[in-house]
Amino acid sequence: MALLKGLAGAIIRSESIETTEPKAKAAKILIEKLVTHAKKAKVNDLRQIEMVISDHELIQKLVHVIAPRYKSTPGGYLRLV
Repeated sequence: MALLKGLAGAIIRSESIETTEPKAKAAKILIEKLVTHAKKAKVNDLRQIEMVISDHELIQKLVHVIAPRYKSTPGGYLRLV
């Protein structure tokens, strides 16, 4: 779980990372859930995000920069290349 949390933080920080395919597939599931919570941005959703990401700057970026991009998108926020 610590590896996935680290990958999630790196994806939010740089918005793209280079890793192995199994790690990317596992991190994709986690990040998609985080973006969905960030789109709602209610108190409980923010607490769910804080359970995964401890850096408040990354949480702010996720909620105020990344989530508004996907406001009208129902899912599928990430692409594996």
